[in-house]
Amino acid sequence: MSDALEQEWGKNQSRFASLWLIAMENKRRVHHTEIPTQGRLRHQVERVAEKKADCDAMLKDMLLIEAAFHTDRIVVSLDETVRNLFHQATEKISALTKIAWVNPCIVEETPIEWLQNGAEIERERLLGYRREDSAN
Repeated sequence: MSDALEQEWGKNQSRFASLWLIAMENKRRVHHTEIPTQGRLRHQVERVAEKKADCDAMLKDMLLIEAAFHTDRIVVSLDETVRNLFHQATEKISALTKIAWVNPCIVEETPIEWLQNGAEIERERLLGYRREDSAN
């Protein structure tokens, strides 16, 4: 976790999230590292966003995308709005197609089982995945 990501987490966390983070840190499951800003990717996001609000939402969550690129290429987030925005952006930003995104509250995504089994990146979890891709 970078300093910037930790600050963002602190702004938006619930009591449960705060306790969860403390528990994960106590178990040494949170790794603090510097995550480089990807200026080129941020610029691409700014260019493809259709509305300022969409751009702002994606840039706010670029911390997650940058962390994913720096680590395991996986984002775990409840935010379906920004997930859909990044998914739409994959039509013009190919780098985003390499990021897997899972929502821990969507039962159909089997997030707990997937994480317990090693969280291998599956095509269906990638931001760029489209159902018609599976027909090929």
